[in-house]
Amino acid sequence: TIRAIYAPVGFVYLAFTQRVGFWFLFLKVFSSDRQAVHVFRVGIHVFAKFGFRVLTNRLNHNYLIDEGVSHIPFILMLEKDEINRFVDLFDLYLRGSKIVFLRVDENILRARLERRGHKRIRNSNDFEKFVGHHIRVMSEYWSALVSQGFNLLDDL
Repeated sequence: TIRAIYAPVGFVYLAFTQRVGFWFLFLKVFSSDRQAVHVFRVGIHVFAKFGFRVLTNRLNHNYLIDEGVSHIPFILMLEKDEINRFVDLFDLYLRGSKIVFLRVDENILRARLERRGHKRIRNSNDFEKFVGHHIRVMSEYWSALVSQGFNLLDDL
């Protein structure tokens, strides 16, 4: 997993090299939840993914990362137009990766989520919203990537 220690690197890197993308993510992070602790967690997860990418990019190693940069639309529960904007802003980063996109049945998603839980789920209403958002993002994000010509490793 990508550790929180990479977050400051990703934050600074994007702030100086990808200003428009940085502000897009920064504003989405701060509107991601009502509780400060969850906003902080979301920010750590989002920026750590870029930090890891920056620090390991020149090592000439291949990494299999569960939930790398390509997972950010799920973390931020982006809307369709925001997903398209994310893909446009971070096209270079996304194309520099081989994305394995697993689309799962809603019943499987529900069962896995019930079994492992999630920090953003505080009650049954949160659970239903989370599942609905995840299913929507999964469909819209897959469509956005395919429509922009991404070669996805799909449904392994």
